[in-house]
Amino acid sequence: MKQGAPVHLAWWRVALIISCTVGIAILSSILVIKPVQQRIADRYAVRADADFVAGQYAQAQANYTKSLSYNPELESARTNRALAEQASTNPNAALSFFAQHNAVIQLGQLQEAMQQFADPKQALIEGVKLYQAGSFSYAQYPLKKATELDPQYAEAWNYLGLTYQELAKVDSSFTERATSAFAARDHLTSKYLTP
Repeated sequence: MKQGAPVHLAWWRVALIISCTVGIAILSSILVIKPVQQRIADRYAVRADADFVAGQYAQAQANYTKSLSYNPELESARTNRALAEQASTNPNAALSFFAQHNAVIQLGQLQEAMQQFADPKQALIEGVKLYQAGSFSYAQYPLKKATELDPQYAEAWNYLGLTYQELAKVDSSFTERATSAFAARDHLTSKYLTP
């Protein structure tokens, strides 16, 4: 019997050593991995902010989502992802983001693109100017306004389609909008060209 007691004690020691090792591993993973995940999440959030400022809303959404996968508690990433989702169709979401991040240049450009146009030709001129400057995410707003002010304005529909086509290179959700704009243009063009 005395020989069995030390064996039983040895198993108990082994179990204690294993428990301590597992506990230390868990504790070290919490102390080491969590800060690393937070830094990775912060880096994705910074990339997403840069994408947002550049008007690449789909890429910004993707990077905010990656950020949240590393740190689900990062509230700024969650809020900005929601703004990025809205920004492609609602310029006020982009204005809110730019104001929060002191993106003065982008804020000014977007405010200029969103000015109230009474004349569709003025809206078209502003949209074409932004389109030619490569500011496609801003060009969509005055061009859309031109088509709202005069739904028969084929040239406005054409530039709106071209703008959406450029935006579709970065965000595939614009592909359908480009197709619709070109269809409206083609419908108007054929109507005006028939003898």
